[in-house]
Amino acid sequence: MTVWLRACGHRVVGVLVCVLVVGGVVAGGVWSWCAAERRRVARENAYVASEMIREFVGRGVPFRDAPKGFSFESDPSRWPGDPIPADQVEEVEAAVSYYDSRYPQRAVTVDSLRRAYGRDFARNIRTRRRGMWVYDVKEYEFITWCRKPADLVYKRDVTDDDGVVHHKGEKVDLGAGSNPSNYTYIRNVDKAYKDYVFASAVK
Repeated sequence: MTVWLRACGHRVVGVLVCVLVVGGVVAGGVWSWCAAERRRVARENAYVASEMIREFVGRGVPFRDAPKGFSFESDPSRWPGDPIPADQVEEVEAAVSYYDSRYPQRAVTVDSLRRAYGRDFARNIRTRRRGMWVYDVKEYEFITWCRKPADLVYKRDVTDDDGVVHHKGEKVDLGAGSNPSNYTYIRNVDKAYKDYVFASAVK
């Protein structure tokens, strides 16, 4: 009986050792998988955050710099829901109004821009196909239009600082890289660009 119990005890110990070894291997595998998954998610978030910043900032758009405190290492979920500065809203409304009147089938709103480049911005970056948005396409096209150099003509006969006379309807050429974007023109239509008008307005 004693021998049998001793043999059973050895078998139990052996089984327990096997269980512990297998459990350790499984736990180690799970830990390694979790660590690898965390690294993958971190890399993906860093990529998305950098693409959000890259696509958000730039020449002639209704936005400014990336939101304060948001960097390439930030969690994309920290992006603000409303990316349009309060003092820019009136100018954005003017740009939207002109764009919608020109392209009614692609009309957008200030609220739809807030959503596309705010709450849903990370999703729109994650789901891009070949650089193009899958969702909120109209809003993306509006921002693309905002960035394009404005096609302008002179509103009236104007004599520039060099004494050259530019006649009404003449194409505006301020030099390479100097013509304002569509959005920048609309922002300053009553200031620096008061002598110009969109070419489409006189055709």
